[in-house]
Amino acid sequence: MDRLVPGLDRPRPRRAPRALIAVAATAPVATAALMVAYAATVHRAADHCLPVALAPAPPPAPAVDAAPADAPAAPDLDAPPPPIRAGTCAAPLLAPLHLPTTPADAEALRAQLGAWIAGADARAPGIAHRRGVLHVESAEDRGDDPPYPRSAEPEAARVCGSPAVWLRTYLREVLTWQGGELACDGNICCYGGMEYAPRGYVAFHHGPGDDAPWTLDAWIEVYDAGLGPAYADANIRFVERALRRLVHGHCAGEPAGRVD
Repeated sequence: MDRLVPGLDRPRPRRAPRALIAVAATAPVATAALMVAYAATVHRAADHCLPVALAPAPPPAPAVDAAPADAPAAPDLDAPPPPIRAGTCAAPLLAPLHLPTTPADAEALRAQLGAWIAGADARAPGIAHRRGVLHVESAEDRGDDPPYPRSAEPEAARVCGSPAVWLRTYLREVLTWQGGELACDGNICCYGGMEYAPRGYVAFHHGPGDDAPWTLDAWIEVYDAGLGPAYADANIRFVERALRRLVHGHCAGEPAGRVD
């Protein structure tokens, strides 16, 4: 009966398993071995690491007091543009446009034309409204596939009114492309052509008196470079016929003597 009453039995002491006792006994030894191995690893790694030396900061660049001797000089914005060169614009078809011109007047024309091309604010060649501007262009050598616009056909007219002013504005744009190709011979200036680009001739007239302005008389363009003889000769003949027909015309209704 006594065994049936739990409170009468004496509690038995608990004993740890033998495996746990063995692990607990060896734990301090294993820990010490790990610490020794770690210390040895750190020591070997320290022996293979090279010390890193910080590069010294570069010395400050010396102050530059002046530009190097070989530096290009700054352009002189106030310098006048170089005048257009004197050249030869001889061509039989230009005979109706040639006018006697003194060397001084020819030089003044080149200087004025060069300044006008270099800056739109410079004095432009005048337009005598009664005379208008003669414009002749041969058939264009375009090089692309037809059909072509009507502007590619040969045309010849005495341009009057506002179209004469527009023509002068476009002429300046074309002359800026020519650069050193542009030359003047007396009262006529010219530039060379090439395949798909025309030769050009621009004629001017100097009114009576030393202070009279130069006026734009005619702009002629003929395509002949790179063309067969038949096509080139046809273009030249068209320009010659147009000049003979139009050179003595005028603009009806315009005031005489008005130059702008």
